[in-house]
Amino acid sequence: MRSFLPDKIVSDDRVSGSPAQYVMEQPEWTATQIITLISGNDAPLYSDFFVRDNRVACYGNSWAYIEQACRGLGSGFKYHDRDVLLSIGRHRGHYVVVRPLGNIDSRFTDLLRTLRERSGKPVFIKKLFSDQVVRLRALGEFCEAASYSASESKASAGVYPWDSVNFADDDTYPEVILDLGVTLKYRMKPQQWLNELQLALVHPLEKPQLKTIKTGYGKFRRNIKQFLRLGIECRLKEYDAGSADEIRRFLLTYFGPTRKENVAAYEAMLASPRAGANGNDRFCFVAHVAGVESPVGFFFVERLDEESAGLYAGVVSRSYPGLPEYLGVRMMSHLQEAGIRFLNLGGSETESLHAFKRKQGPVEERHMATLVYGVD
Repeated sequence: MRSFLPDKIVSDDRVSGSPAQYVMEQPEWTATQIITLISGNDAPLYSDFFVRDNRVACYGNSWAYIEQACRGLGSGFKYHDRDVLLSIGRHRGHYVVVRPLGNIDSRFTDLLRTLRERSGKPVFIKKLFSDQVVRLRALGEFCEAASYSASESKASAGVYPWDSVNFADDDTYPEVILDLGVTLKYRMKPQQWLNELQLALVHPLEKPQLKTIKTGYGKFRRNIKQFLRLGIECRLKEYDAGSADEIRRFLLTYFGPTRKENVAAYEAMLASPRAGANGNDRFCFVAHVAGVESPVGFFFVERLDEESAGLYAGVVSRSYPGLPEYLGVRMMSHLQEAGIRFLNLGGSETESLHAFKRKQGPVEERHMATLVYGVD
């Protein structure tokens, strides 16, 4: 059995081989199974599986997310066999299967077993809904990378965490989903706004939870007003590929030398010819303030379904108080004009990032699981 997946994962360099194929010859299967490199030509294939998956406001059902999450192996690999599509990336020597799509059966566990043997390390499976977790547990032994207490809004490490701080990567804390019609009413007084939120909530909240959201939203409003009082002219424009280098420089400055590897997560957005508002399904914005040549913000949004979109880049300079909140509402206003009602901000790695997102008044917090296969 020949494989183009590396026996040992030793670098972040793009995996060579043209075409890269991994043929798994298993006689009990009715068709030859192939693993190939993910390429831009795969976007229609993923789009078809996203539609068939039929999840509402699903953050992982996005070409932008697949490109980001699989970056540890160049563009990543895909396992596609008729009714199943699995995306494969890498994290610190571990293979990572990202947002499984289609039927989950023994083919999945066979693949996980092969990945475990090749890397010599457990395999992470990210962005799982609860029904998928139940199905996987019926097929094999899995443990959680993290656990989350909704009542306490606290996360704790599982048996085999992603790392010591971000227990389940971007799903250590739940995805935050906003109703733009509610979030953008930030001019209302907090209690009046809270009444609007309660009407829009997917699941009713207890009084302590409502109080926490009300307090956070009050800070959100004050931060926007704080920036407006500065009287600084600010503009949001559509991104074009000619701005890629200045965005890279902005990102390098934002993350700093100790986290410069984070810039790689945005490369697909910057390089892709699909970046920018294209067919009303992808939106990419660059923010500037008067008198400053370099950008102060970068946003990338992809439509998920008729009414929903996901935010995959929302990087804003903190050089002005209230700027992140102000630019956020400017960006959301553009989305609302384009017919977007719900915006999924994704899950968070840290409690502080989750708290920032919650200040905007989520109508739903959706916990997605990260499981681990092959823990001794």
